[in-house]
Amino acid sequence: MTEKPDNGRTHEPNLREITKELDGLRGLMNERDRWYTERDKWAKDAVAVAEANSDKWRANANEWRESMKDREEKFAQQAWVRTELSSVQREIAGLRESRSEGVGGKAALAALGGLIGLLLGVGAFLLKFWGR
Repeated sequence: MTEKPDNGRTHEPNLREITKELDGLRGLMNERDRWYTERDKWAKDAVAVAEANSDKWRANANEWRESMKDREEKFAQQAWVRTELSSVQREIAGLRESRSEGVGGKAALAALGGLIGLLLGVGAFLLKFWGR
C-alpha cells in the first residue's frame, strides 16, 4: 500500500474543515500554553522555597559554626594544660617526698614514745616491787 499525498482524503478539504482543524490546534496550543505557564509558576515557587530553605540552612550552619568556635575558645589550650600538668606533677612529687620524710620521723617518734612508755612501766613495776 502506498501512501497518498493527500493524507487519505477523498476530497479537497473545504474552508470549514480547515477552520475546524485550526480551531482544534489553537485550543491544543492554548491548553499547552496554560500547562507551560503553570509549570513555570510551580518551578519558580519551588525555586523560591528552595532558596528560603537554603538561607535558613546557611543561617543555622553559621550559628552552629559560631557556637563551636565559642566552645573551642573555652577549651583549655594544649600548652597551658601541659604547664599546669607538669606543675601539679611537681607538687605531687614534693608531697610524696615530704610525706615519706614525715612517715620516717613519725615512726622514730612512735618508737621513742614506746621506749619511754616501756621504761616508765618497768620503773613503776620495780618501785612497786622494791618499794615494800
